[in-house]
Amino acid sequence: MPIKLLTALLTMTFITFNMGAEVLATDANPNPVEVSNERAGKGTTRNSGTVNQIDNFSNGTVYMYLKKGEKISISTQYNGYNGYKDTYTWFYQFDVPSGSNLSKPKTTVTHTRAQVNTQKILYDLVGTNANQVVVDVEGIYALNIERAAGEDPIYNLKIDIRDTSNKVVSGRIWSEDLITYPTWSDINNNTENMALWYQSVDGYIYKAEYNNINGMWSRFYSDGIGVTTDTPGNEKCLPLYGSVRKGETVNNVAYKPSYANDCKNSVEKNKIFIDAPAMDIPTGEFSLPNGEMTWLNPQLKKIDVSKITFTPDSDLKHSGEFQITIDNFQGQFEFVIDVNPNDGEISVTKGDIVKQLIFKYGEPTTFYWDGNDANGKKVTVNNKVVARAEVKKAGEIHFILDDVEVLGGGMSFTRLNGHESSQSNVVYWDDSIIKNMLNTPTGCDIPINQAITNLTGDISYIKDRKWQFDNVNVCSYNLNPAPTANIESFGDGNYIDTWSYEKLNNVNGEYIIEPRLATPILSGSKATSAASVAGGDTISYTLTYANIGNLDAENVIVRDSLSDSEFNGSTISNLKIDGVANSGDIRSGINIGTLEAQSTVTITFDVRFANPLPAGNGLLNNTASIKSDTTPEVPTNEVEIPTNAAPIIQGEKIATDANDNGVVEAGEVIQYTIIYTNSGNLSAKNVLVQDGLDDSEFNGSTISNTKVNGVATNADIQTGITIDELHVGETVTITFDVLLQNPLPAGDGLLANTATAKVPGIPEVPTNTVELSTDAAPHLVGEKTAVDENNDGKIAGGETVQYTIKYTNFGNLAANNIVIQDPLIDAEFLGTSTSNLTVNGLPVSGDIKSGVNVGTLAPGASVEITFDVLFPSPLANGDGKIFNVAIASGDNISDTPTNIVEMPTDAAPELIGIKQADVSATNNVVSAGTTINYSIRYTNIGNMAATGVIISDTLSDSEFIGATIENTTINGVATTSDIRTGIDVGDISSGEVVTITFNIRFSTPLGAGDGVVKNTASAQGTNMKEVQTNEVILPTDAAPQLIGSKSINVPRVDGTVVAGDVVSYTVKYTNIGNLTAENVVITDSLGDSEFENARIVNTRINGIETSELIQSGIHVGAIAPQASVVITFDVILADSLPEGDGKLSNIAQAEGTNVEITETNKVEVVITVDSEEVTLPVTGSNPIEAIIMAVPVILTGGLVIAWLRKKNSY
Repeated sequence: MPIKLLTALLTMTFITFNMGAEVLATDANPNPVEVSNERAGKGTTRNSGTVNQIDNFSNGTVYMYLKKGEKISISTQYNGYNGYKDTYTWFYQFDVPSGSNLSKPKTTVTHTRAQVNTQKILYDLVGTNANQVVVDVEGIYALNIERAAGEDPIYNLKIDIRDTSNKVVSGRIWSEDLITYPTWSDINNNTENMALWYQSVDGYIYKAEYNNINGMWSRFYSDGIGVTTDTPGNEKCLPLYGSVRKGETVNNVAYKPSYANDCKNSVEKNKIFIDAPAMDIPTGEFSLPNGEMTWLNPQLKKIDVSKITFTPDSDLKHSGEFQITIDNFQGQFEFVIDVNPNDGEISVTKGDIVKQLIFKYGEPTTFYWDGNDANGKKVTVNNKVVARAEVKKAGEIHFILDDVEVLGGGMSFTRLNGHESSQSNVVYWDDSIIKNMLNTPTGCDIPINQAITNLTGDISYIKDRKWQFDNVNVCSYNLNPAPTANIESFGDGNYIDTWSYEKLNNVNGEYIIEPRLATPILSGSKATSAASVAGGDTISYTLTYANIGNLDAENVIVRDSLSDSEFNGSTISNLKIDGVANSGDIRSGINIGTLEAQSTVTITFDVRFANPLPAGNGLLNNTASIKSDTTPEVPTNEVEIPTNAAPIIQGEKIATDANDNGVVEAGEVIQYTIIYTNSGNLSAKNVLVQDGLDDSEFNGSTISNTKVNGVATNADIQTGITIDELHVGETVTITFDVLLQNPLPAGDGLLANTATAKVPGIPEVPTNTVELSTDAAPHLVGEKTAVDENNDGKIAGGETVQYTIKYTNFGNLAANNIVIQDPLIDAEFLGTSTSNLTVNGLPVSGDIKSGVNVGTLAPGASVEITFDVLFPSPLANGDGKIFNVAIASGDNISDTPTNIVEMPTDAAPELIGIKQADVSATNNVVSAGTTINYSIRYTNIGNMAATGVIISDTLSDSEFIGATIENTTINGVATTSDIRTGIDVGDISSGEVVTITFNIRFSTPLGAGDGVVKNTASAQGTNMKEVQTNEVILPTDAAPQLIGSKSINVPRVDGTVVAGDVVSYTVKYTNIGNLTAENVVITDSLGDSEFENARIVNTRINGIETSELIQSGIHVGAIAPQASVVITFDVILADSLPEGDGKLSNIAQAEGTNVEITETNKVEVVITVDSEEVTLPVTGSNPIEAIIMAVPVILTGGLVIAWLRKKNSY
């Protein structure tokens, strides 16, 4: 940055180092160096406890090791920065080890211009000795610092650590990537000095002092490699050992400090302490607050290079991977592969390999060796090889300064410990690369290729190690040619590298690769580009031989005898070994000398063949070979090329069916003719002619009449007929008959066969294929089943039915392109859905209703389709039965249905009938001769049609007797059908209404009945039970009319009765009306006084005895029109008749619910007290004792019985 902008002084206050003259002693360092406790050299000395600014680069972190019970405070003091903003913002994060409660979240600290030299407290950690925070856990703490974007304040960061006695603790604060503001206000007044201590992972400690330094945003970084290429790897991240301009390349390779490129993890970074590292920092691996591990206070230990291993790629090679482990070391080492260990020297020109490699502390370094020496020559396994790792310098350190404009007072340097007893301090630098990049005027020269040696102890200044980058006050750099990218003349345009290390002697280790058993292993291959050979042709052969062993083969001879008969008369030319012409004879063998291990040799030559070719087998065969002094002869592969000196066999086959219609039928005989001709230039021997009759339709057939050139033979054409020799131009004809099986076996509808001729040494020669159509055909039989969900054999609304369709091909020909369809067209399928379609148990997509293509169905094969049908609820209207049938169609079959699957449903017709009568014209009463209009209406409210419906009204009530029917209609259309015997109205669909009307004209008089006309219609169908309408009841004007009579029977002839007599009565009532008399009760009160004390016995109703008493009334029930009822009973008169009128008189009566009291006639009989003598005339001579006569007399209005008694006279 321009120095003119730097107007304020930044001071760094260091923690006091109270260790005195401490010594770092190790087993490998018997004469350790004192660790200096001086402060930062000349110039302004810093105050204790202050650390400079930390920028927000990759590792803007300050670490500190704190012990439990110590006190700490952290604060900042803003020093101002003229020309920039009035307010600056920074962010601080204080991270603590596990278990500590001192962690603070990210905190913002703001300084204003008015707060120059004002202290700011961070994290509530009070910055005075009286109010420090006590550390609660021993370990590593971290202060992460990040500035706000674009803001550049200058401030002092104070970290004050006190032990339990309140003494200042120093030497336990470090960073791994330190960015500060060391500056002064005038380049001629060098007032700012810095001192830093560097500690490496392998235990080295360095002190560096930078005198009169000016560097805005200066970065101090250190590791063991410094400026390197931008590519990681053991051989890639090697130090450049020089300073570079940013953005420029060296030999077209970009170089950067390791922290700025991908090599930053190749080695462990050095820790940068602001005071000499304290001796009480523990040694070992420790956890950072973020959980990562870091090392602390490593001790110098003896470097051990004894751990070298080698893993060869194979026993035949020296190539493989070395693994080098160097204990207690980090840095660059030399790795040598001595391929000539017996010569006593390391010489790259002689093939020895020398490599500089990087070893990261604690991580093995690997190096792959390809088995070649430095000159690219293969090193054979019978050679001894020694691999050696040597550490020539240890503790290598690079002090990288980034963005330092001026180092006006030089740099002081001290290495504070080491391995060798005699310590030396050497610092190196090389700025020639930067100089070569700049056209630098006189007065601005940069020191080049400097090495200051033999400086021991406290170095005051290395005055020559200084520079000045400024294009304003001192030098005006004229960059010519123009920079390639991002070149600036200030410090931020350069990476300045200064380095040092300790030279070591005899720190090495080695690994010996012992020679292994070596032997040559020869192999070869032979090839040609020629596809065939004819007489006079020239073809080229290529022999490729390899020694795949691990030892050279000596005195190697290759040979190709070209011994096949077709080579007779040929000539060889253009023989070459690895492209170099050779005059040798490949047939007798060529000595090619030595064939090195893992190397190859290629031999080519041409062969011109005689014309015509010599006789042979039609194939040109040859094999080359290779051998050496120590290996047996090894053949190559055999190269085989067809020649034109060979038989050419051509065949033809003909078939004729018995009826010569071109179609093969079961049981038919087919005659086959096979003709083979040798049209080549070489006889064919042992020709095997064969016709396997492999087509399936030949199964079960028989062969007969086999002939060769017309001569019968017992040979079997199926297994083959051998022709001993078929001369050039000769033809052989074989005929035979095939009787096909009846029926034909299953097949594809074509009877196909091909004959073949097999000749040793040439490919099989087929005839044409003869195809004859057969009468075979597919024959599909389908079966369909259904299972309803609840397995009751009946389909209900909402139920799922699984259908299974199975087709089997019982034919003898495959059925092709079969589509199986079930259209589900029955009315009850309306509203259904299908699912779970499978073919042979496998789910498929598709719709069974439109058809599922199942492909080809071979003879005897079956295919099974299943699918589910979910029926709606309620079911769609239908006939109460769901039926469906599947159909299979295909390319070579007609549509083939399955059986019909029919299942009943719970759908049913449901008729409701209503009957009405119109009696409005008759005052609602049926009278004789009146006409009544009846209507019968039936509605089907079910979900199925009622079929074959007959509606009838029998008009069976007695009042209809004699009535006539008129004007019968069905839905308003007249019909002659009789409602009494039934009217066939056919089917009544769901929701349909049928109305029948008719008139009844009653007879005169009205037929006898019960006073009302009743009738009911009914409907009967083929799929339903009888359904009656309501009953229509109409009152009539009909009435009952009873007529009664009474008679008496007395025991006396004179028709009189006396006390004690038994008198028999008969009472009869007849209904001469046209209506039944209901609840009739017949009574005879026997009220005449003479009946007193009489007894009634033998009471009967129509001859049937009853216990009812005639005096109180006998219930005879209903008396239909024209019906009668007769009651008889006996009266036993009392032994002493009461006083009376001398007559025994009585009258019966009948009464019912619809009958008024109706009396019978009155019956009287005379009562006799004394006997009356009557003298009758007597004829004859003998007297008659007595003659008794009884003469009944019927008088009008009654019955008078008179008994006449005649007494005999003597």
